[in-house]
Amino acid sequence: MRTDITRTQTPEERELSRKLYELSELEAELAQRELDLATLQAELHTFEARYIRIVGVCYAELDEIKAQVAEAEAKLKPKDNKIQ
Repeated sequence: MRTDITRTQTPEERELSRKLYELSELEAELAQRELDLATLQAELHTFEARYIRIVGVCYAELDEIKAQVAEAEAKLKPKDNKIQ
């Protein structure tokens, strides 16, 4: 005759096991979200650098053109105080 003793978990132990499993699932989700955030931040940084490189050049060209227009207007109407 064989008598095996099996231990059953208490309700508290079952609850703890469930909570530990839930914690591990949440930690995995957090790790994935942190990875997603880091990826998006890197993509944003790349976009910002490209934007500044492209749009910054355009703004510099626009400023130069505005300066040339102002200079030409000043030559055409040297006594007009409204021209800046």
